[in-house]
Amino acid sequence: MEGSRILVATDLSPAAGGAARWAASAGELLGLPVVVTHVVEPPWWSDGDVAATAPERRAVVEQRLARWYAEATGGAAATPDLRFGDVPGGLAQAARERAAALLVMASSTSGPVHRVFVGSRVQQVASGPPCPLVIVREDAAPPHRGMRVAAGADFSPASDRAVATAADLAGRLGGSLDLVFVADVPRSVAVIATLLGSEVTIEGVRARGEMNLTALREDVVRRSAPGLECRTHVPVGPIAETFAAFARDHAIELVVVGQAGAGARLPGLLGSTAHGLVQRQPPALCIVPEPHSGGRSSE
Repeated sequence: MEGSRILVATDLSPAAGGAARWAASAGELLGLPVVVTHVVEPPWWSDGDVAATAPERRAVVEQRLARWYAEATGGAAATPDLRFGDVPGGLAQAARERAAALLVMASSTSGPVHRVFVGSRVQQVASGPPCPLVIVREDAAPPHRGMRVAAGADFSPASDRAVATAADLAGRLGGSLDLVFVADVPRSVAVIATLLGSEVTIEGVRARGEMNLTALREDVVRRSAPGLECRTHVPVGPIAETFAAFARDHAIELVVVGQAGAGARLPGLLGSTAHGLVQRQPPALCIVPEPHSGGRSSE
């Protein structure tokens, strides 16, 4: 896992408190300082240049950021980072300049009729995260020693990056890793198989998945911290729905997937599995991005 800081994004609402607590605990366990970032989007009704705010007023807001984080986490300290512009762009810039190893965001906000929904800003950032993005439900338990981590595997390059990130986090946290391949035969695959004069069965997909997952587990164990407990699972069903149910039934505390899976062809888009899991909101979901060109700053 690259990077030297944990970046937590906030809108200063109570709903963001779970993300702050998750980041504080992760920072303590991983030995990484936390930066709390708030991006101010200029309101449509303002004629003034918000970004040109006097330094003393900016300092007041940064103090408020630090105070909010301390209150949300029970006294933890963090470096405040105030940005101006659109939220996805501001967070991407902050992640680069702060050399973020993880970007942590709350999963949901409260709508006008008090229902909970996945925030639009979260979905925008998830479509092109600048570094591994952890989307945290408000009631999620913070990271701890022995944490149970699950990684989605479809044997694509994106999946390989997700598995490597999950193994690294599980090893650093003294936790365990569950490798999950969901056996499914999408209609598009069945149609292609018919055109080619072949047949794709769920039994065949599951058998091949079990074989590949066993080989992947051996590779993960060989590369990971000594003693990492690693299990494999091949449930059957629609991928996002089945993976979410697996995570719930097995008390998985952190789900890790790639930004785009085996069927992805366009960069900057969220794969169907990752998108489905964002909508289903597991306690904590880590989306590992596609490789980015250029290095990170480490100011």
